[in-house]
Amino acid sequence: MDLALPEEVQEQLADFEKLLGLLEAKLQPFLGEGGAAVLVQLPPLERAQAQLALAQATAALFRLYLLASGVDADEHETSSEKKRLVIYSKKVRRALSEQELGQAKRSLEVNVAAVNRFISAAVPDLSSDQKAALKAARGKSGGGTAAGASGGKRTAGGGGGDGGQDAEAAAAAFLQDTLGGQEGDAAAPVPAPAGERTAGGKQQAQRR
Repeated sequence: MDLALPEEVQEQLADFEKLLGLLEAKLQPFLGEGGAAVLVQLPPLERAQAQLALAQATAALFRLYLLASGVDADEHETSSEKKRLVIYSKKVRRALSEQELGQAKRSLEVNVAAVNRFISAAVPDLSSDQKAALKAARGKSGGGTAAGASGGKRTAGGGGGDGGQDAEAAAAAFLQDTLGGQEGDAAAPVPAPAGERTAGGKQQAQRR
């Protein structure tokens, strides 16, 4: 006899399937035989970002598979890969911060937010008070404007209420536990393939 799943569970499964499809579409250019060719076209730093993001996605998806299969992911032999992900994540963040700081030096005004992010990446073991001071400095320099805007959008469009916030918190905790690192660290973004970046650049130029 077939047992009907509760409507809430069906909605969650549908959302999960949709998100998996979005993830697959995002990673598709880097998978298969053509993946190596796509990576070669990227600048070195973006190539490192892409490789790190692929490793992080693999670790997160495999951990989900283990949990769904009833296996203790922390006891699995692949759990040791978390240390490597943390090490390379710090290297990529430091390189990005150095690049951003170098670009800020070429401008006439000091980019305080870029300097603070460089310090955070170079000295990862800051105390909570020091981190709070850096965040405050970013907000004063205008770095908090985008975050505030995105936060406002989430509040305005967050029809899920406390349930949506709980889901986001659970997802963030899962990623932190899977990828390691400190609280607030984000997974590496996947750079767009060269063709998409070119098309995007043309569209921006046309709008200007």
